[in-house]
Amino acid sequence: MDQVHKSIRNWVSNLPEADNPQSPRFYLFMTWLGRGKSNVTAFNDLKNQLGKKGYTMDENYTDCFGKSFGVIRREHPNETDFEKIMNWIENI
Repeated sequence: MDQVHKSIRNWVSNLPEADNPQSPRFYLFMTWLGRGKSNVTAFNDLKNQLGKKGYTMDENYTDCFGKSFGVIRREHPNETDFEKIMNWIENI
């Protein structure tokens, strides 16, 4: 899971094994810098790690660009990003 922040990796690794089919379902919202398909890679890595613990992550995830420390994407997240996220939340 090299695309997923180490704090999230540690949190997932410390989750107890799911003990029933009604275990919590996970939904993912992520910020990213927009490099290639790193958002898809991170989603798949996290989904696989949760699956190893017996949890399900919904295929319906959303993302937005995070604020960059450089010269690209300095205006993010912006109002359009916030609207996208709120619409996603209302529909899950």
